[in-house]
Amino acid sequence: MALVLRYKFSLAYLLAVLAVCLLFTYWPMIWTLAPGVTFSPWTALVGLWFVLRDYAQREVGSRRVFVPMGLGVALTTLLNLKYALAEGLTGIAGELTDWAIYTYTKKPFYQRVFVSSAISGVVDTVVFFMLFDWLEIVPGVKIFNWFTVLLAVSSKMVAGVYILYLYRKELRRDLQARR
Repeated sequence: MALVLRYKFSLAYLLAVLAVCLLFTYWPMIWTLAPGVTFSPWTALVGLWFVLRDYAQREVGSRRVFVPMGLGVALTTLLNLKYALAEGLTGIAGELTDWAIYTYTKKPFYQRVFVSSAISGVVDTVVFFMLFDWLEIVPGVKIFNWFTVLLAVSSKMVAGVYILYLYRKELRRDLQARR
């Protein structure tokens, strides 16, 4: 149990990777909003996933965060090989972008989360949706369109702003406790 508590964010990140794969594989919920514009509500969940990744980086270090990502991709191969391939390639692009920003930006944690969400969120989203369509993860369904990309990136940014809010709240509480 102590191990689970020590790596709670890494475990949560790994479980989020698996959950999104399960949802897209077994309950894709692809809605057509207009001609050529489709949407799945599961794309909004990826914002949480990005925040968990940032917390996992904080928990285990920027290089070791690839362990839960790799385990997540490996386990998704048991559920949906095409999804795992898309997630693995997307993970490489998004995680390396995020890792570089998170590692080399010498800003406070909450600012790194916000900047990495803004930049790697776009990279991750565009690469994944292009691969989703190209690999036909859900046969006959295309989800790469600007509405879905904007919504997915927005969910990642909302998650980043929420972390900023929580972090500032935590700082204020710590300052008050020291007084």
